[in-house]
Amino acid sequence: MTDALHQPQPPRFRRTSHISARIDWLRRAAALRGKSLATAVAIWTTATRRRTTTLDLGQHIAAEFSVSRDAYYDAVGRLAEAGLISILCRGRGRSSTITLLDGEGRTLTTDTLFGLRALP
Repeated sequence: MTDALHQPQPPRFRRTSHISARIDWLRRAAALRGKSLATAVAIWTTATRRRTTTLDLGQHIAAEFSVSRDAYYDAVGRLAEAGLISILCRGRGRSSTITLLDGEGRTLTTDTLFGLRALP
């Protein structure tokens, strides 16, 4: 008989191992040089976990995917040039804001981020 005080407790927070992603968005990121794909996956994963399409730009996003600071910022620039994200600079000493785009300049909605609605 197991004592109720010694039973294992379920984890308070459980990270999901399944993240939905738009393949066309990831394919565009994969075609870019360097750590662009790893950075894109890090950004997409963070956006999905937070359930938003706008994030503060910080190296903490890429740290989980073992992307160095320099490679991360280079890749963010390439993702912006490819039209996959937009960057809003908020001034010296403050982190910039990233918004996920569809590759054609349109902001992704949370519905399209999570695959809940078909794209036109």
